[in-house]
Amino acid sequence: YTLVARATDHVGNMTVSNERVVTVDNSGPSGSLDVVEGAAPERQWLDAGSDTLYYNPAGAGDFTVTVTASDPAGVQSVDFPAVSETGFGGPALADSTSPYQSDVYAFTSSNVTAPADASIVVTDALGNTTSLPLSFARDVVAPVGGSVSYADGYDADGQVTLTVDPGADALSGLDASSAVLERRTAPLAGGACDPFAGGWTTVTSPDTVASGLCAQYRYRVSDRVGNEAAYASADVVRVDLTAPAQPALTLSEASPHAYVSGGEIFLNTDESGSYDVEATSSDAVSGIEKVRFPSGLDDAAAPYRATYGFADLAGPQTVTAFD
Repeated sequence: YTLVARATDHVGNMTVSNERVVTVDNSGPSGSLDVVEGAAPERQWLDAGSDTLYYNPAGAGDFTVTVTASDPAGVQSVDFPAVSETGFGGPALADSTSPYQSDVYAFTSSNVTAPADASIVVTDALGNTTSLPLSFARDVVAPVGGSVSYADGYDADGQVTLTVDPGADALSGLDASSAVLERRTAPLAGGACDPFAGGWTTVTSPDTVASGLCAQYRYRVSDRVGNEAAYASADVVRVDLTAPAQPALTLSEASPHAYVSGGEIFLNTDESGSYDVEATSSDAVSGIEKVRFPSGLDDAAAPYRATYGFADLAGPQTVTAFD
């Protein structure tokens, strides 16, 4: 509203002077807070939506609180509260100069309970106040429910496709940027994997694995305050890109109506009888799974052998070894 001073003389002449505008201000200042991490910033995170500071007291850390405030009448002061809890504390401070900043609040590994909620009070030049709440949440729990999956057993092209699930975190939430997919390998010989004794290497999916190796994978992900989960699988990838040695064949007969010459057998099919075909092969990486003889006869155990009657086969035939 406006104040006006008027003066009138004895004959009715009036003078108006000293006009003043008066503004009524019964509202507190506007303001918002932020946290400036000091030591161990990776174990602190402010949820700006709820003004909740999540922290992980795995070691010592500290921070300050800053306030951005404004008021038409001007900001007189910002009062930061004292915080006191075992392993977590900081003194009160009244700051009358922008930028408004608290004293240092600090936590250590001795902290087992989060401090009570705090209020930061902003006062304008007329004594109106606004309270800015700040909550604390102790978070020492890693994400849960994630996984890494891939095909178990032999792989014939060296390209391993992996599927990951980061799980969930009920407190500070997942830090997607922390996710890492890792692989470790061991030699593969004779179908058996040596112990996995080496370190882990960061990879992406699909992952390329060299022939003659076994591989295992794990997926690591953290929440926003550094609690880490490592998801692993008992499955093992075995990579063999090399074919077995060409089978060496031995023909044998016990009939006077058959004759073996090297890799060829001559038969008198006017007579009856049988002969044996024996194959030997090897595979240094995964070993021999089976040997397939003519007419679709498979033998999965050494010595690999098939028996035929005189009338069963004719002409060139093929024996194939599979690793």
